[in-house]
Amino acid sequence: MLANRAGLFFGLGLIVALAIAFALTRWRYNRYWGKLDRHDGRDRRYYRDVLAVGGLLGLVAGFFWQPLFSREVTMPNGGGDLASFFYPIHVFAAETLHSGELPLWNPNLFGGMPFAADIQSGVFYPLNWLFWWLGRPISYEKVEMLALVHYWLAAAFAYAFGRSLGLGRWPSLMAGTLYAFSGFAVSHLGHLPMLAAAAWLPLILLAVNQAARPVPNPTQPDLDNRRPNLHQWRWAVAAGLFLSISLLAGHFQLFLYNFYAALIFWVAIVWRGRAVISGQWSVVRNLPPKAARPRFSIYDFRFSIRKLSPQSSVLSPEFTPTSVLRLPPAVLPFARLGLMLAVLGGATLIQVWPFYELGQLSVRSAISYETSNQFRVWPIGLVDLLLPNLFSPNPQSYFGYWSNTDVLGYMGLLVFPLAALALWLRPIGRSKFYPIFFVSLGIAGLIFSLAGATIFQGWFYQFIPALNLTRGAGRFLVWFNLGLAIGAAFGLQSWLDYRARPCEAEAERALRWSWRGMALAGVALLVVPLPLLYSQVLSTPGQINDLVVRGIDGLVLAVILLGLSAVLLRLFYRRTIGPDWGAFLALGLMVFDLFSARANFNPVVGDVTTAFRHDDTAAFIRSQDPAGQYRLDASVGSVTQAWQANTAQLYRLADVRGLFNPLQLASYETLWNGITSSQKDFRAVPAYNLLGARYIIARNKEDPTGPQFKLAFRDDRPGIKLNVWENSQALARAVLVHRSTLKPASDTLAALLAADFKPAELAYLQSGRGLDGPSGLQAGEEVRFLSQSANRLNLEITATTQGYVILNQSWYPGWVARLDGAEVTIEKANYAFGALYLPPGKHILELEFAPTAFTIGLIVSGLTWLATLAFLAGGLFPLRPVRKQGKSKQV
Repeated sequence: MLANRAGLFFGLGLIVALAIAFALTRWRYNRYWGKLDRHDGRDRRYYRDVLAVGGLLGLVAGFFWQPLFSREVTMPNGGGDLASFFYPIHVFAAETLHSGELPLWNPNLFGGMPFAADIQSGVFYPLNWLFWWLGRPISYEKVEMLALVHYWLAAAFAYAFGRSLGLGRWPSLMAGTLYAFSGFAVSHLGHLPMLAAAAWLPLILLAVNQAARPVPNPTQPDLDNRRPNLHQWRWAVAAGLFLSISLLAGHFQLFLYNFYAALIFWVAIVWRGRAVISGQWSVVRNLPPKAARPRFSIYDFRFSIRKLSPQSSVLSPEFTPTSVLRLPPAVLPFARLGLMLAVLGGATLIQVWPFYELGQLSVRSAISYETSNQFRVWPIGLVDLLLPNLFSPNPQSYFGYWSNTDVLGYMGLLVFPLAALALWLRPIGRSKFYPIFFVSLGIAGLIFSLAGATIFQGWFYQFIPALNLTRGAGRFLVWFNLGLAIGAAFGLQSWLDYRARPCEAEAERALRWSWRGMALAGVALLVVPLPLLYSQVLSTPGQINDLVVRGIDGLVLAVILLGLSAVLLRLFYRRTIGPDWGAFLALGLMVFDLFSARANFNPVVGDVTTAFRHDDTAAFIRSQDPAGQYRLDASVGSVTQAWQANTAQLYRLADVRGLFNPLQLASYETLWNGITSSQKDFRAVPAYNLLGARYIIARNKEDPTGPQFKLAFRDDRPGIKLNVWENSQALARAVLVHRSTLKPASDTLAALLAADFKPAELAYLQSGRGLDGPSGLQAGEEVRFLSQSANRLNLEITATTQGYVILNQSWYPGWVARLDGAEVTIEKANYAFGALYLPPGKHILELEFAPTAFTIGLIVSGLTWLATLAFLAGGLFPLRPVRKQGKSKQV
């Protein structure tokens, strides 16, 4: 029985999904479900495919057995971004949605910043909505299970892709296993949006393959003679939707890699099929009479030739009924490509437009070429493809100058001979196009992951759209892992074909060299490097280098795996074992290799969310500031070891900082850097009070100094030891001032950092009115918080003379302000904040974050999703041919 309740939730949910898949396949293919199709002899025993997908679910459970079956084990090692960044995001989004509000704005971090526009939040990712609905209240264990779902999806989608390419079930299982448990997938467990986006790549390529390839005989009816022949157009729409989902998953860089892989695959398929297209879609000069032409149905693009006599010239080999199509035949694949791009643009506008706006104002608005080279694969690190644990058994302790989490691509040793077999041998009844393409894609991904070590990174940065906005070229390994996974699957299919057909000299020679090569490689490792490393250990007793030990461990395991692979290849070569047993043993060897290499990579004993748990401190701050007018600051010193940077987001408190986010607003970050670098005790700078940091969380010897700070609360738990100091000079999120000066942005920052600046009395505006009123609040003046939520803030303000309400939250376009019901303009003030002009009197100020980009995007994307889903649903309910009623005539 599962000890982890979240694991139980995960297992039951996926079992239900399998049951639904079983029922759907039974309903959809009821006529020949579980049989060999009498029309074309294809094996349509789809229940076996459902069982195969269930087997992949078992592999996911087997690989992640520790977090599933133990409450003491969490992952990834140290928590990574999954704990520190994405766990608070899911908690905030789920609670905001449960309150009946869409989380467009995040008031809790960095002085306020857009939330939905930050693509990493995944607000519009369909699976996140399902998770937030079913998994509330969100816990870290449930976020782990969400990650595991995507491992299963990656495996299932790769399996489906293999089946669509004509591979058998065993080779498709090999493809799914290799892709889901490859070095890229396992090492990016902590990067949930990246993992989610990568999981959809096989399904994207599946749809592209179905949409782009030429139809061998466009006039032949479908298998059941009922389905409308719009399948290629439907697959183009599906490709657009799958690409959209990979973008909405929350990682723009992985979406770009998916998009360019799909585009290259589409072009390659069209280029390969150009001869077929030119032969089958040729235009006939002498068309038959109109009465003898085939009837064209606008509903399913089918031609009916039932009423034509056998002597009709229409049935001659020179005539093709498709020649009456209006579009030039060679244009049709590109028309479908345009449809895919149109669906992609419409379905993602709700995310892309706000994301673009935020990107222009964020710290990642532009990156240098040097920055784009970060987190790449170093050529010295390519030894990881053979010895996966040489430099590091986990991402927290690695040997080298590079970050180990982005550069792991290990896929097992048997992958390489299988991929070589796929290139050498041609499977029965299949083209070598797919093996060549995917092995080439894998090699390209490996080369591109080297980034600055090759010339390609410079070309990509300069000439390929949007790639100059990304870094971490090591993530190109997703191409390498998928390409080699499909290539190895085709190699296994070649094995099975060899075993099922009479002996062929070429196949025998390939298998013979394969097992001999594996055996020679194992012997070479056993004879040369292992003795050298053992001699170093024996010559320096008590001074063993960890790198030498890991090298010996890796080489010994490699020798074992090479030996087992050679034995298996020889058994196949000698036809000692049958195809099913051989495929099963090959898959088992691959699982043993991959799982052993990464068995201790991610799990860790202990709770990685301990630094988030500060119930007493949060309760104290909330009791002192029930209206939420102020923020806290826990950004300095060792306090970050006991107080996670995004803790405020879990407790719905406001923090002046947060965990580094590449999409945080550049103006606020520039102001913060200016304040913190102005002097050692930066909290004494007057401009610091603009941030509204009323509560300073610190540890002993790192406490703030100055008369404005007083100790208000202690958390003396062992290992925590936090002090909460109250800053009496901190300004609230809304402040009334009567003096303002117009100053350009280039001069504002220096003025704010001046020692004589008085933030409670003066505001620097980029536009608006210059006022010279009284300093400070006058008798009877008040700014009162009525209500606030993620996207709204309502204030009641009483002013005796004209002034400005300074909104000490990050200025951002999209905020709408209504003063006593009339819309007013929000000016940019104090470099990073906002301000509204206020006449004398008592006023109600309503602020709402309602960007135009979101409103238009919601309409366009909503209509696109509705239209495309309705169009795709038409394929599930095929139209039957309409027959005319009446008596038949005898000829």
